[in-house]
Amino acid sequence: MDDLRLSDRIDALARIEPTSLPLLTVYLNTDVNETGRTTHDVFLRKELRQRAKTYSERSPARESLDRDCERIEQYLAEELQPSTRGVVLFACSGAGLFEAIQLKVPFNENRLVVNDRPHLYPLARLDEAHPRYAALVVDTNSARIFVFGTGATIDTVDVHTPKTKHSKAGGWSQARFQRRVENVHLHHAKEVVDRLDQIVAAENIEHVVIAGDEVIVPLLKDQFPERLSAKVIDVLRLDIRSPEHEVLAATLEALRKKDEETDEAVVQDLIGIIVPADWRWLVRSPCERRSSAGRSIRW
Repeated sequence: MDDLRLSDRIDALARIEPTSLPLLTVYLNTDVNETGRTTHDVFLRKELRQRAKTYSERSPARESLDRDCERIEQYLAEELQPSTRGVVLFACSGAGLFEAIQLKVPFNENRLVVNDRPHLYPLARLDEAHPRYAALVVDTNSARIFVFGTGATIDTVDVHTPKTKHSKAGGWSQARFQRRVENVHLHHAKEVVDRLDQIVAAENIEHVVIAGDEVIVPLLKDQFPERLSAKVIDVLRLDIRSPEHEVLAATLEALRKKDEETDEAVVQDLIGIIVPADWRWLVRSPCERRSSAGRSIRW
């Protein structure tokens, strides 16, 4: 993907005027199956061949469609990245349209739609299910800030503070050294928070996941402005050296749990509206009546 947000690309595609020529929208799941093979190429060849037969030969529509078929097949053969798990293509040669979007998350199924405008619903659903969020992995002298979206890393920023050399002296000198260490940690926390705040504002991010130890997390908490603190959905324990894919997996799971809690809260609110309070216990299981539905996030 390029630097444009997926939502921006969807908006741009939605503004395309209807065309009298066939406009192809192709959704492909490029993951391998249980036998280690992909299935999208067989699906695509069959579908394109069948759709072409519905138009008269040498008609403008058929000629446009034939050129689209060739270009789509060439693109997939030459430009599909190994890490891509889902790709969507929009093509109408007669209208001068060809756009491809490669993604790190798969679509549920292969699909080909011929219409007078792009078919965007599956892409919009996928974008909604994988919002951009920030993940901060931090210790007392370094930090890694990730921006994740649509199952992939969009940006990474590193923040480093020089380590304080240990003092062997005791007494007053040791106390002064300890104060110096605390000041260095505090300065580091402020620098990390400032950088994170800038990224969150620039990317219009609504959710933040923090991963840090018992020393740095309280310092961060004290420095977070209210607008940033309100976006923190969970605090995890991850080593600063954790591989990027592990950070993505752990923070994505935290985001999904948050979504589940939000959905459950919406359902409970609807039950509260529809079912009188005195009867609400009838629609809840004994387990639900004994426990709270929410998951506490200590931040």
